[in-house]
Amino acid sequence: IVDYTMPEMTGVEFIKRAREEFPQTVGKLPMALNTARIPDRDEYEIENVRLLLKPMELQDFIDVVRDYYR
Repeated sequence: IVDYTMPEMTGVEFIKRAREEFPQTVGKLPMALNTARIPDRDEYEIENVRLLLKPMELQDFIDVVRDYYR
């Protein structure tokens, strides 16, 4: 789970960069983007990345984990 707002880049930028630099490891990990605001769809729509809105409910987290490991 990566937060959208980070000090030096957005969570989206982090995910894209990590996948580019480490495609065989990080690129294969399931990821979720956590944010307090609903960003524009183009802004967060990345393949295999789920959006979790704050405040995140425990069930939302459980659902994301369950979806990835089915």
